Amino acid sequence: MGQTLELFGIDDVRFLGAEDRSNGGKVYRLYRFEYEGSLPVSCPRCGGKLYRHGTRMISLIAMPIQDIPAAYSIEFPRLRCRACGAMESPHIKGVAEGRRCTEKALISIARRGLSHSFEAVAADYPATSNTIRNIFLEYFHEHESEHHRTAPALIGITQKTLGRNDSVYMVFDLEHGVLFDMLSADVRDSVQEFFLSVESPERILQIRSSVTLPLDNGIIALMPDAEVIPDGSWEEAYIDQIRFIQQESLKKGYSFEVFRIRTLYKH
Repeated sequence: MGQTLELFGIDDVRFLGAEDRSNGGKVYRLYRFEYEGSLPVSCPRCGGKLYRHGTRMISLIAMPIQDIPAAYSIEFPRLRCRACGAMESPHIKGVAEGRRCTEKALISIARRGLSHSFEAVAADYPATSNTIRNIFLEYFHEHESEHHRTAPALIGITQKTLGRNDSVYMVFDLEHGVLFDMLSADVRDSVQEFFLSVESPERILQIRSSVTLPLDNGIIALMPDAEVIPDGSWEEAYIDQIRFIQQESLKKGYSFEVFRIRTLYKH
């Protein structure tokens, strides 16, 4: 393990120095590095030879160091393919791919964002609450796209109002007695996209719904053994949970996108 990986959470870089900065009244410490790891020699797109083509600087949100918000500035070489002209840059271990933060900061922001306001989380980083919110949402959207949840055998669906006027489908796993998902009833095809996204929809045996579901034949074909029953009597066993979720959605700062993630993943 490299020394910079142990101290700063990133590797293949050389530490150059640090200085205190201020942005919008928030004081943070900027740590400067330059890349010193290995460089690819061939283009991943066409196999052509790569050559150096200047340098590039990136700025990253990092974990607080000694209780002071921290940011990293890393200079690394740019590479161009002689054959196809594509630009390439080496990957730095510990940097979250496609995001302006370290892997440790990304995970910390995602976890803390489940139970803390984005303003509270942003106090520990050289970033605005809106930036923290975007990092939080991107993390969970990617997590959901990569980790499909297995469809419950028994499903209950009801339509309720969250916040002041968001119409939402609440999807319950009646097999295990828990909330499984929440879908915006205002978004076209949200129910169909839900059944397309779950893993092993063929294991669904029964869907009990208190509302008429917009299911086309293609979706029904994915669940050959499923019986769709117009029935809302199952809601009685979940009424306290439903009311609690509705009450929580009335709190200040509610937005369905964030509220859904916090409700589903907080525990």
